[in-house]
Amino acid sequence: MKREILDRIRREITITVAGARETLLTIAERVNRKTQAIKLHWHAAELTRQIALAHQEIGALVTGALMGRDQNLASQDPSPELHGRLEELAATLRILKLELGRIDRRIEEIEADTLSDDMVRFQLDLSGRSLHVERLTVVPEATAVGVPIDKLTLSSDTRVMAVFRGPALLGERVSNGVRAGDIVILVGTRTDLMRDRLRFTQRHRASA
Repeated sequence: MKREILDRIRREITITVAGARETLLTIAERVNRKTQAIKLHWHAAELTRQIALAHQEIGALVTGALMGRDQNLASQDPSPELHGRLEELAATLRILKLELGRIDRRIEEIEADTLSDDMVRFQLDLSGRSLHVERLTVVPEATAVGVPIDKLTLSSDTRVMAVFRGPALLGERVSNGVRAGDIVILVGTRTDLMRDRLRFTQRHRASA
């Protein structure tokens, strides 16, 4: 009997240690990604500063050449030195912009990974409370069209988390009501969502 108890304790300790190790690795990975993102943002800011300086120098060189021509100090074509410097700056700008584009893509990848982790945790939080997320596109002539969010007769456990209209985030309060084509994010129990979603996805039937 004692041996069985000791074996059970040993297994529980092993599981606990394994879970703690996995948690630490997850935290370390998230911290590493955030550190990488900070470094990349700093690098992107430095590249942006260099691009701005190059544009300023090009503007100063072109302005100086035009002023000189207006004053008949340089009626001929730009000097070889000016032409060479402009080509050098243009080549530098191309390199800087390519590098900036690469950095921006890497930042997007890291932020997408972080967002995926957050969404998984969010889903786990909801599942633990028997809640679900529903993303709906409002159809024309739906019963919810034109009705302010706080006036919709939804189930008591259903919440409108956000309303998207084109590129804009309108939040949960839309004074003039939702419109056809709006994207509505609902949170609630599965049963309530199946009933409430019809207000956004089912066309209103006019009474005869």
